[in-house]
Amino acid sequence: MKSEDAKTQSVEYPSVQEMNDDQRIGIVKDIFSSVTDKYDFLNRVLSGRRDVAWRKRTVSEMNFFKTNRFLDVATGTGDLALDCANTYQEVNVTGVDFVQEMVDKGIEKVGFQNLNDRVDLKWGDATNIDFNDNSFDVTAIAFGIRNIPDKVKALSEMKRVIVDNGQVMILELTTPESGFWRSTYSFYLNGVLPKLAKIFTKNPAAYEYLADSIMNFPTRKEFVKLMQSVGCVMSKQMFGGHGIFLEGLMFGLIFDGVLYLKTDEKIKHQFEARELEPFVYSKKGKTIALSYYQAPEEALEAIEEMHLWGSQAFEVAMSAASN
Repeated sequence: MKSEDAKTQSVEYPSVQEMNDDQRIGIVKDIFSSVTDKYDFLNRVLSGRRDVAWRKRTVSEMNFFKTNRFLDVATGTGDLALDCANTYQEVNVTGVDFVQEMVDKGIEKVGFQNLNDRVDLKWGDATNIDFNDNSFDVTAIAFGIRNIPDKVKALSEMKRVIVDNGQVMILELTTPESGFWRSTYSFYLNGVLPKLAKIFTKNPAAYEYLADSIMNFPTRKEFVKLMQSVGCVMSKQMFGGHGIFLEGLMFGLIFDGVLYLKTDEKIKHQFEARELEPFVYSKKGKTIALSYYQAPEEALEAIEEMHLWGSQAFEVAMSAASN
């Protein structure tokens, strides 16, 4: 009788930095096809079920207003697709993934929840999405973008298939920028996680790759710049105007043709020194002021200035979201 250790696959993968694009695509497919049976269980265990909360937070930020259709890119076993379908009863959901074993597992879960009439999971390529332009209100990818070599192409495809003012949403793990937390995170990913994976999976090397892929993923600020490069800034109606969002975070709003940017106590003085007005609105006879100030004139006249002021507003939004 073979022991569990004997059944463990003896596999080694090169580091992410050593892989070319074709190698990485093949390795990712091999990894996820080998961990399909334990994938959901390990996600819950290794994240302390935080993955569930993160997906629910993502779904809560979705805005359906035209097509009532959602596309889950790199759907895996369909967790995000199912969360969306269970949250928004009027929405039809499509999930695509290039690992057929993961798709098959997801289809089983869809059937178990009796959602076959609204959730369709199928094989698909994130860099060549097989849908027409303007097909969905929302596209999202959860814990998958770091495994795609051509991230710009995938983001561009996700943006192509959404309607005007739709949402491209990215849920991903990145490394902390703080030295202490980065070291702690690295210790968990490279020291603890592979040992835990060895207990529960026959291919623990898959989770060594996972750790490596997270450590080599761009920082949050770097990835935001990547999203900006393909125009992944979205807006949705609110306060009688439009909120401006990036990565699901609101950092600006437009009301009566005036642009306002998010501020906090650290940068508010920059706006006050220019005698720029805060955004206020009335509700039930009360005047309510939000932490948004009118954008300076120079930001409206030069794209470089707009990038500086907009990036600053987005950093404030990121800081507020992490508190």
